[in-house]
Amino acid sequence: MKGKLKPAGIIALAAVIGFLMAACDYQVTEAEAVTDGRLTITGLDYYESVSVFASNKEYSLEGYKSAKNMYNKADNTSWLYSCTLAEVVSGEAVLKVFVDKGNQVGEFWNGMGGFQNYNGNDKNVVFKIGVQETRDVNWIGTVTVNFTRGIGGGVFVPIP
Repeated sequence: MKGKLKPAGIIALAAVIGFLMAACDYQVTEAEAVTDGRLTITGLDYYESVSVFASNKEYSLEGYKSAKNMYNKADNTSWLYSCTLAEVVSGEAVLKVFVDKGNQVGEFWNGMGGFQNYNGNDKNVVFKIGVQETRDVNWIGTVTVNFTRGIGGGVFVPIP
């Protein structure tokens, strides 16, 4: 009798798990993060063909070639999903600048979580410039930027 109950219990457990998964309505949407923000960094001749990114924690600004956000309908949360670094070409890197809102309740397309639009007029914004080496970040220098409607640029200053 014991031997016959074990397979029946496993089947019942699998049915309950299947029912719960269907009831959760776990629906995730991925979308490209959109921004007006642009950052052009010059003076990167030494880093030709290297992929870089920019970060400023004070303003919660991040600069990448592109980024994707995720939204989970089941718990109404959104967050940054992935980023692509920008390649240095002819001593210059052009990055999109995003406001990093982190994980938030609400849909990213309504300005909630993940990377959001940047179109500020901030002055003397200092970005750290990094390169990704396997799982580690190597900070290679800085750039100071004045933004007008989210657009700005500056000359790379290497870390001594």
